[in-house]
Amino acid sequence: MAASPSETANVPSAGERASTRAEMEHILDTPPVLADQDLRGGTRLTRPWTHGALHAALPGLDTHVVMTYYGTAQQATWRQGSKRVESRTRRGSITLIPEGEDGRWDVEGPIQVSHVYLPDWRLQSAAEAMAVPHRVELIGRNCFDDPTSAQIMAILGKEAASSDAGARCSWSKRWIFCAPS
Repeated sequence: MAASPSETANVPSAGERASTRAEMEHILDTPPVLADQDLRGGTRLTRPWTHGALHAALPGLDTHVVMTYYGTAQQATWRQGSKRVESRTRRGSITLIPEGEDGRWDVEGPIQVSHVYLPDWRLQSAAEAMAVPHRVELIGRNCFDDPTSAQIMAILGKEAASSDAGARCSWSKRWIFCAPS
């Protein structure tokens, strides 16, 4: 399916997309492993990967980040100004980091995660296609339980690791935010 003119006008350039990965590489001991191809609208998936303990400030990124956790539970704290959220990563828990939200992260040990990097314009486009009558705002949340989202994230992580592009594309057409271009 070809992207519409409004979609292509809002797709971030390769340099803009690289800034998210470059920032993650700078902060994490093991950077995210991105899927081989961008999905529709610059949405990117990571394969499940493990990084070590994290004690660093992460500046606001140029995309929303949705992540899920696998493996061993760890204490995780997200500080934004005077707001402090303490949680525990659990297999299948979800974290949402809205575009542009910075904060300090303290994760006490190694964690296995997968991410979806979702540009805001793509989120808004999906909401419009579902006839949502207003702008969608993501609220930052840390390590909350959402079994349905966790299952979708696990499937997307497996798809990102797949070397069979045909299988990945035919499956992802079901999900408006990640349909291939």
